[in-house]
Amino acid sequence: MEVLKPLADAVDFLQGDKKMVYGYLLPTLATIFIKYNNLIKAERLVYFCQIVSSLTDAIKERFKKYFELKEDVSDAITASALCPDVKLQWVNALNPEFSDAKVAELSNMVRKIISTECAKDIIPTTVSICERANFFDFGRKNEVTPSANVISQSQREYCNYISDPSTDIEMLCKYPSLKKCYLKFNTPLPSSAAVERLFSSATILNAPRRGSLSDDNFEKLLLLKVNPF
Repeated sequence: MEVLKPLADAVDFLQGDKKMVYGYLLPTLATIFIKYNNLIKAERLVYFCQIVSSLTDAIKERFKKYFELKEDVSDAITASALCPDVKLQWVNALNPEFSDAKVAELSNMVRKIISTECAKDIIPTTVSICERANFFDFGRKNEVTPSANVISQSQREYCNYISDPSTDIEMLCKYPSLKKCYLKFNTPLPSSAAVERLFSSATILNAPRRGSLSDDNFEKLLLLKVNPF
């Protein structure tokens, strides 16, 4: 029981249906290994150390790219960095070989991603010179692209956010650029359990006695059942 408890607790945590976001995946993996390391150091697993070793090796192999923090998991890293209660505190726990320089590197990567995402929201606007401007055609249009100002603003917000000691999700209201990025990167779920619960609720609603239920009403009833807020 004690050997499987860290893994079971992690699965239950990631399958939660309230306040569960993609950004908790990497911190959860780090937590699993911290708990297993503590079990080994406590020397309480006299006959099960090999099982723990095999279990952790299997997890590392399954989530190899996450443990190496490669560029193709930048979305997961950004999602975690934008969660106020974890930010990038989990990096050293995930892989003890990572130094503070690695944390700084990841923080810089997240800052650039946020700047890029904020710049996408800027729509270049054409400036009309005069009423007859539509007559002239010089091969290009005058455009105002204030993306540089937006990038610097998002960078300032990120620096202030990282140094902010608050761990409440409501703190993101102080950083509107980061809040938009949080909603985008944390929309995915780390587990399919919530989706499975949705289909289960849909099966209950789609009973024979409701055979004449329209598609629109079925969707509304389902949303009311699974999302009461």
